[in-house]
Parts: sequence; C-alpha cells; structure tokens
Amino acid sequence: KKDYTNALKDYEVVISKGNSNWYEKSLTKAAIITYNYSKEFQKAYNFYAALAKIATDENKKFDAYLGALRSAFRTGFTEGVYDSADYIIGSAKATKSQKATAHFFKAKMALEKDEYNLALNHFRISAKESNVQGAESRYQISYIYYLQRDLTIARELCMAHLKASKNYETWVAKGLILLSDIAFEQGDLFNARAALETLIESYEDRNNLGILEEAQEKLKIIEALEDEESRIIPADNE
Repeated sequence: KKDYTNALKDYEVVISKGNSNWYEKSLTKAAIITYNYSKEFQKAYNFYAALAKIATDENKKFDAYLGALRSAFRTGFTEGVYDSADYIIGSAKATKSQKATAHFFKAKMALEKDEYNLALNHFRISAKESNVQGAESRYQISYIYYLQRDLTIARELCMAHLKASKNYETWVAKGLILLSDIAFEQGDLFNARAALETLIESYEDRNNLGILEEAQEKLKIIEALEDEESRIIPADNE
C-alpha cells in the first residue's frame, strides 16, 4: 500500500519552493492525494487552482479546473465554484455532461444564498441530464417555486419531476413529500395524504436520511386535522 501521507509531505516541500522542473508534477500529485485519499478538499482546491494557473498543456489545465470545481464544491467555497464552473462552461473541451455539472454546482451555491432566480437558471440546464444531478435539479426547481409561493406551478413541476426521475428513489421520495406539502397548503388534504401514503408504502430509507420519519410525522398532522374536521357537525344538521 502506498504511503500517501509521506508522499504528500515530499510534494508539499517541492511546491513550497516555487517554480521548478518538479513543480507542476508535484501540484498534480498533491491535488490527487488530498482530493481522493486524505479528503482535504480545501488543500486540494489550492493545489488544483495553482495547477490551473501554470499548466501550459490545455488538457492538463482543463483537468485542473475540473478538480478545482469539485474541491471548491466540497468545501462550499462559492467563489471557487463560480470561477472554475465558468471556465468549464466556456471550454470547448468540456462534454455536455461536464458543463451540466458546472451549472448544477453553481445552482447549488446560489440556492444556499437564497438567490432563487440565479439557481433556477442553472438548475434548468442541469435538469436536462438523465442522471442523479438531473433528478435533484428537477426537484430543486419545483422546490424553489414552492419557496416563492407559486404553488400551482410548483405542483405541476413536482408532478413532472416524479415522472421524469422515477429511477432515483431518494429524489422521488423527497418529491412526494414536497407534493404533499404543496397540496396541504392548497387545502387539498386528500392528495396531501395520498402522496405521503404512497411514499410510506413504497420507499425503503436505506441511507437513513430520515425521509420516512418525516413523512410519518406529516401524515399524523393530516390525520389529526381530518379527525378534527370530521367531528365538526354542520349547523344545519342540528
């Protein structure tokens, strides 16, 4: 087994001395070790960002920006995400999928800062992908409309998300909770209950995300409200 800890120390010594014949190679190796093995994403970002600046080979420069994007996202470094993502979105070397990932990361950063319109612009691009990022993007778009209190559009988008994302059970489950919340706020207790019951019957929370517990709690609230409503006897029946 390779001794990555000591190898990293050696590379860092070379890097600290600045430009040399070994500088670029040491940055590359240090970035790979800190991202993939020690999971020190801030360090990885610094190595990848430095590498992106000095790499003369266009493929190496592109790979460095890709590494910088992933590292910045893992540390929640907004500026790093935006800078790296913009490079990738504008690069002729980037695949459609890589560009979509760059938009997805920009969208997630914007959503964290409650910049909903900016997040929507980027999620709309990543939502076209047939992968887990596409599924999350479709969910997040409907969730943003829900946060903005545009319940009719949020409901339509959530229904579309559930159809398009059926292979991604976590995002389907979250979508069913969102659909229930929207229906609940619209006063549609029947469909609010139905969405939660569908989820509880069909979803196995293998990753212990607390989704089932959340659905069960929400269902209790709806049942209590329905019970209360059924006890109210209309005045003209007295």
